[in-house]
Amino acid sequence: MIISARRIKKQISTYKAEVFIILLFLATRLINLNGLPIFNDEGIYLDWGWQEIHFKDNLYYSLFDGKQPMLMWAFGIFQYIFKDPLIAGRIISVITGFITLAGIYLISRKILNPRIAHLSSLLYVLIPIFIFFDRQALMESAMSSVGVWLFFFFILNISNPRKIYGILSGILIGVGLFVKSNAFLFFVAFAVISFYAIYHSNESKFKLKFLISQAIGVVT
Repeated sequence: MIISARRIKKQISTYKAEVFIILLFLATRLINLNGLPIFNDEGIYLDWGWQEIHFKDNLYYSLFDGKQPMLMWAFGIFQYIFKDPLIAGRIISVITGFITLAGIYLISRKILNPRIAHLSSLLYVLIPIFIFFDRQALMESAMSSVGVWLFFFFILNISNPRKIYGILSGILIGVGLFVKSNAFLFFVAFAVISFYAIYHSNESKFKLKFLISQAIGVVT
């Protein structure tokens, strides 16, 4: 137990900047989460989520208004966990916001350095528009996480092409399309940047491996 406590203390000391950023994120997102009055769209989405999860044959109820149901399902499921439906919905965006934060940190650390990773993560935590959407039962926070992690897997794939990166990218775009239609823009960017990378590479082996991986992503 003592060894475990010392190990935890050492890890916290090593990653104190990351711990500070995470705590700041949680403070800016969770404190007084239901303080802002509910928006019209939030009320509609939370109601759809409840109906889709609790009523028979209503699983795709939101499609009658042209809205994909995936996030509504999450809203409905979390209303089992939290008594306040507004908290239930908004906590989903806090979670997806944290996923976005993790993606930004990993991207910055991968292509630059830990100091820039800390700075970019801190900016995401403190910029007001991100704080706002990470505290709303809306789709924007989820879409941000899809876009950020799609970019992260693209970086991994262009560094060392592997089929798994293509599959994960395809899954992400699929999830995004099941949340909101503008995820199709991610698909367009995915295709355009892939062709650009292939065109400007002089390595035939890389071209083949990367093309296969990205094609698998499209199929996925």
